[in-house]
Amino acid sequence: MAISQLEFAPWLLGNFATVMEVREALKTKSFPLVFDKKLLQYTFELHYSVIDKTGEGIIIEFTDQGRKIHENPLGVMTNSPPYDFHMLNLRNYVQLSKYPHEDFALGETPFKPLGEGSGLLGMPGDLTPPSRLVRAATLANFASPVKTGVEAVNLAFHVLNSVDIPKGVACHNKQELVGDYTSWKVAKDLTNNALYYHDYNDLTIRVVYLENVNVDAGKRLKIKVEAHEVGGFKDVTGELTSAAEATHTEL
Repeated sequence: MAISQLEFAPWLLGNFATVMEVREALKTKSFPLVFDKKLLQYTFELHYSVIDKTGEGIIIEFTDQGRKIHENPLGVMTNSPPYDFHMLNLRNYVQLSKYPHEDFALGETPFKPLGEGSGLLGMPGDLTPPSRLVRAATLANFASPVKTGVEAVNLAFHVLNSVDIPKGVACHNKQELVGDYTSWKVAKDLTNNALYYHDYNDLTIRVVYLENVNVDAGKRLKIKVEAHEVGGFKDVTGELTSAAEATHTEL
């Protein structure tokens, strides 16, 4: 059996309920071969993060050396380079900390950190996949623990915002005005089967509760992901109140 890389994700979802089931299937010869297939004249290098409701996760990659399976202890993945490179690259950032650096001195002159966040000095800020993975992994694991699914989704979008790519800042060449950009962001609440997302033009977060979706056999549903017009703004001009009457939290 062989399927394209574009069909591999729905094939996994349609055949397995847990990561453990995928692990067992990977040991058999019947697990399908995966081949490249062009989309919009491009062949995309795709890596697959497989996570279930228990929180167990693995990463499946198809490389020049063949299929590779990785554990995913950080809960973060990007499409390039292979995952073992990223795990090695993270050792270049062992100095990162959620706590501020101590003061230091040169001769008799002391130097204090400039504001909060000095523990993250050296965290890469460019848009390459390795740098974006370092930022996402660091922020996701340094952030305060969450207690509810809603808090987890809120945190997920904050982390995703740190690796957002606006249009025009990562062009393929000098002739193209728009290259790679973040078309949409998605967060999945696997406990409550809820899919949260927003697109490039409308940052309003929407949610689909999959338990409430009625699908007739043989039919497929789709979501309009990217709106052509910028929207999602709420006019609060009429909600302004006197500053003298405002509470501390409103300030």
